[in-house]
Order: sequence, then C-alpha cells, then structure tokens
Amino acid sequence: MRRGVQIRSVLFPDGVPVIGDAIVLQQVLLNLVNNGMDATEHLSGPKVLTLTTATPLGSNYGTISVEDNGCGIAEEHKAKLYTPFFTTKNDGLGMGLSISRSLIESLGGHITLVNRAEPGTVFEEELPLILPKGTAKATHA
Repeated sequence: MRRGVQIRSVLFPDGVPVIGDAIVLQQVLLNLVNNGMDATEHLSGPKVLTLTTATPLGSNYGTISVEDNGCGIAEEHKAKLYTPFFTTKNDGLGMGLSISRSLIESLGGHITLVNRAEPGTVFEEELPLILPKGTAKATHA
C-alpha cells in the first residue's frame, strides 16, 4: 500500500507442494516482488504485481511467477541479469537476482525471465514438486 502497488494473486487451489526451504523461497520471492515494485515506481497509471502458482500438467515442477506492469528490461540487459554486481538501479547492489538464481538452482530448480508482449516483466521459478511415494518422476526439459 505504501508504494501504491496492487498485488494480485492467482494461486493453484490445492497449493504447490515444492521441495525447498521456506526461508530460502521467501527470500527469493521477496527479492522478485521488490524488483517488480521498483519497476512500477515511475508509472502514472495503475501499478500491478501478480503472483501466480501452478503445477503444469505432466511436469514434476511447480511454478511461482512474479509479474509486473512496469518498465520492463531492456534487451541489452537481459544477458547480464544474473551477473553479480550488475544492476540497472541507481541504488542497487546487483546481487538480488544473482543470489536468487543460485538459491533456486541449489534446490534443483530454475529461474527464468519470460518475455511479454506488453511492458513489464515476468520471472518464473520452477521447483521440484514433492511427489507421493511410488509416483514415477517425469523428465523435465
């Protein structure tokens, strides 16, 4: 509320039981949410951040997406996003995305920048699902 950002959530009805440490996942999510709010800082219209969870059919990974309607990421910066000390912010340290990526990968997952047609950014985290015993594991591409 203080930053004037409306947060929407589109959550999978039964939750997404992923493998991971809750504190680590909270830290990554907090970083992505803060980045998304920073990206909407100069908008004159509605500032919206959407959090989405899903379990894609046939996958052994759950997804958590953080989407903003902010300024987006310039094409020339996309290749450097996860590089330590790279930042596009005046007051940024350039460590948030680098650390977030390392944390998600340490849990067997991936973090990806998803292209959008309209302005803004989507970061998607994929994390292994906790599968019931005896469930075959699908391969993940």
